[in-house]
Amino acid sequence: MAVGDLPVAVRGLVQQIKSFERVAAEAAVTGDYHLALLAMTINPLVPSDAIAKQLLDEMLEAHKEHLPQFFKPVT
Repeated sequence: MAVGDLPVAVRGLVQQIKSFERVAAEAAVTGDYHLALLAMTINPLVPSDAIAKQLLDEMLEAHKEHLPQFFKPVT
């Protein structure tokens, strides 16, 4: 559905969320912790880098059985 030009403030938020989604999807596919952390820091609902890391670590631990790509042995 075409909606025309978005107001600048809205366009910026949409672009930020889209960046979060793309980086988070790449992190999920690759199991790359650093990309997952970057995604969390991009998310405008996460207020700081420290909280982003804490949230990511807690979410990964809580859902470990469903996210084996993040827990591969280091070779």
